[in-house]
Amino acid sequence: MKNFYATLLLLLITCSFSLAQTKISFHKKGDNTAPVDSDPLNLKYYPNPVKDVFYISFDKEITTIAVINFLGQTVIEKSIHSAQGSVDMSALAPGVYFIKVTTPSLSKTLKIIKE
Repeated sequence: MKNFYATLLLLLITCSFSLAQTKISFHKKGDNTAPVDSDPLNLKYYPNPVKDVFYISFDKEITTIAVINFLGQTVIEKSIHSAQGSVDMSALAPGVYFIKVTTPSLSKTLKIIKE
């Protein structure tokens, strides 16, 4: 049983390093071109790492914010319909999460750390 946990821990560490090197990018909806490296919407978000509440704002309307865990499961999804919003992450376990921000014309994914 000890070997099982050691193998599982090694797998999680390996995945963590892979995700740490993941490039954050966004795409125009319906556009199959390569990701764009610059941020045309002036995205602002804080804090990272987050303890309780995560804040985000765009120049344009945000329709939804989804918090996705390390396993790819959506753990929080919130309709915003405003240029700024927040997500209470205090109930989540510490770890790496992805924030998927959706606007009427764009989608962007951010990697954050929950303390």
